[in-house]
Parts: sequence; C-alpha cells; structure tokens
Amino acid sequence: MMDKQSHHGKELRKGRYSQHNQCNFVTTVTDHWQTVFTDFYLGRVVVQAMHHQHQLGNVQTLAL
Repeated sequence: MMDKQSHHGKELRKGRYSQHNQCNFVTTVTDHWQTVFTDFYLGRVVVQAMHHQHQLGNVQTLAL
C-alpha cells in the first residue's frame, strides 16, 4: 500500500474541474515519481490501453 505522505497526485488536480462535453487533459502519477516512460515500449502499452478503451466506446479521444 502506498504511503499517504508520498502520494501527492491530488496536487495535480488543484483548481481543475471537468465540464460536460468539454476536453479534459489526462495526467498520471507513478509511485514515488518513478520514471517509467523513458522506455518507448512501456509508453506504447499505455497508449494501446487508452486506444482500446476508445474503441470500446468507454472514452472519446482527440489524439493518442
């Protein structure tokens, strides 16, 4: 389980809000800000997962 003091992901959301039928910018936080996307192929895994959700109709994306 992640230590609450090491998790500051909600800091990224301060002052942000979502509006219906508007674009949202998606950000991610890794455990202890571990660098994982320096590996091109790991980044592609995330994009493929997002693309799959788009194909299922669970999300609408402008670009992947």
